[in-house]
Amino acid sequence: MFNMIKNIISGIILFSSVLFSQQCLDEWGYSITANNAIIAIQQENFSNIYISATGETISIEYIECPMWIGVFYQSSEEGALECAGYTQWINNQNMAITAW
Repeated sequence: MFNMIKNIISGIILFSSVLFSQQCLDEWGYSITANNAIIAIQQENFSNIYISATGETISIEYIECPMWIGVFYQSSEEGALECAGYTQWINNQNMAITAW
């Protein structure tokens, strides 16, 4: 189960500290629906989650600055990425994202 969550997170989460500035959060609008999923990750599992950017791979446990993490899906209409929810992540705390 954890490997599945790890693959989903690494495939659909964009990390703002690498990809864009905080001003883009306005573009991360999402709609609250009748159903949702909560993706929760305990701090002791951070060593199993990696991000890759600019040719380097690093475990998120070594990222010391806070960052915004979003859950995205590909819209069926235009194929564009749509935000389903986001949260601010800090490496010394458990985290949870509600995806709508």
